[in-house]
Amino acid sequence: ISDLAPHASGSSSTLFRTVLKTPALTQMYMHGSFSSNAPDVLRQFTAELRFFQTVRRHKNIVTFVGSLEGVGMLLEYLEGETLWSYLGRGIRSSVRADWWNQILAGVCHIHSFG
Repeated sequence: ISDLAPHASGSSSTLFRTVLKTPALTQMYMHGSFSSNAPDVLRQFTAELRFFQTVRRHKNIVTFVGSLEGVGMLLEYLEGETLWSYLGRGIRSSVRADWWNQILAGVCHIHSFG
């Protein structure tokens, strides 16, 4: 939690702004039977949780705060727009190159953990 910026403080606690990420489970009724994405979503969610519990902190990877059993995982809240929203704009090539270098630094860090 030391990497997170406090949102508010009181006499006995400090509040931090975080994101609660939960699995997006869906169930559909098609052709007389139910179908669910639960096995795939839970496998992916478990893999991501294992990733956050294994990989040490890096400046280009969002901070893992913890998990709430049966609910989801808490991640650092980052102020601003998403990378996707920036990509639609006319961005200078030097800025794009810097972003790619930051992304690749994060990916290299992840791969160093196998």
